[in-house]
Amino acid sequence: MPNSIPTLYLPLKNVGTIFKTLQSQGVVIIPNYANPQQVAHLNHEFSVVQSGIEGSRLIPLNSGFASDISRFEIDKNILPTTFEFFDSPWMQKLSDKFWNDKTLLNDHIYAMEETPETSHVAQDLHFDVTKTLKFFVYLNDICKANGAFECVPSSMKLTETTRKTYGSEINYDDRSLTRHHPYTDDQIIPVEAGAGSLIIFSTDVWHRSGKVQSGYRRIMRGHTRIAQSTANKRETILSKIKRKFT
Repeated sequence: MPNSIPTLYLPLKNVGTIFKTLQSQGVVIIPNYANPQQVAHLNHEFSVVQSGIEGSRLIPLNSGFASDISRFEIDKNILPTTFEFFDSPWMQKLSDKFWNDKTLLNDHIYAMEETPETSHVAQDLHFDVTKTLKFFVYLNDICKANGAFECVPSSMKLTETTRKTYGSEINYDDRSLTRHHPYTDDQIIPVEAGAGSLIIFSTDVWHRSGKVQSGYRRIMRGHTRIAQSTANKRETILSKIKRKFT
């Protein structure tokens, strides 16, 4: 289905092109980024996460499955394809350029499988309280009927105005400011694409998780929002605290 989501194709010759697209539109899709063999391996490792592994945290859902994988707390040999996928050198280069800083790339990876009964707050059109760069891969073929990711391209401008106006009033305790918008349904574009397709977006773009009407939606999503320097300072502080009390 044609849409107004900026689309790029392999090979990825120039990270600068993706960066410029993110600056102007806030979102880009790379169809069939992962090949069928990679998709099969990612689906297998998704099942490994479902079985339970140390370093992952189950996220409660009324239906379906969701887990937060802390990439730097898990042996990469347990999820080799997942780690290789979300630790791509070009992703690191893009992330550093996006944040204008050395970043801790995809330090958290979210694995989610949603069904027609699944209900959660991310199904409302919103922007994230904490701005994040996300690398989002479909693990099965996705259309609007089985919960395609939806967004309003170039809507970061409204978010920027909202952040300047309300500042620290934007928080996780009161999500109303991150959900107050003028957009109509015809402006909200579903990203319908095959398994292996990669969506890259800034969460200052207004977006939502599509609701599954039939079938299921299975995805993995990497989150990047911590500067390497910040992460190093955090680890230093934690180490000092640990030494003090042990």
